Amino acid sequence: MSDWRTNAELDMDIRVEQVRLVFISMKNSLYLGIALALVLVLALYSADNSVHLLIWFALVAGGRVICVSYAILALRSGITASNTLKLIWQMCLIKAFEGLTWGALAWIVMGQGSLPEQLLTMASLAGVSGNAVSLLAPVFPLYASMQLMQLGVINSKLWLIDGSSYTVLAIGCTLYVIGQIGQALIVQRASDR
Repeated sequence: MSDWRTNAELDMDIRVEQVRLVFISMKNSLYLGIALALVLVLALYSADNSVHLLIWFALVAGGRVICVSYAILALRSGITASNTLKLIWQMCLIKAFEGLTWGALAWIVMGQGSLPEQLLTMASLAGVSGNAVSLLAPVFPLYASMQLMQLGVINSKLWLIDGSSYTVLAIGCTLYVIGQIGQALIVQRASDR
């Protein structure tokens, strides 16, 4: 019985350190996410989408500030065995909001913008998705909450656009995320050791 308890305590110590590591990484990621969103606004801005893009930017920037602020507060207060699960689930809500806001860019650009604008949008969202693997994978629920929300929002737009190329793109996005989920699970398992 004491061996099991020792293993459970060790597992919890590892989980606390995983959350601490991810929150420290989040703390250092504020400016990059906002800078990417700003570059996208500047590149995609037109009279037709200006209001939507500015609202999108405000939501993305606000989500980043909330995420980073929450991570900083959690680190200052201390991440412990008693609060780790609560911190994970609360951050999952924040990451789901971030996934929703990033994915919303597809609703602004896909099917309406020029081909280069649509390619820039999808490449940027793929980059955000790829960054999420490296940043969030040690605490898989954080990755999954952001990524599945982002994929759902993107694909909800792609499936509504007429044209087989958008359907193929939606399928490709899904396969891309499935591959990333596999990578994130590998990272999660490796960091559990």
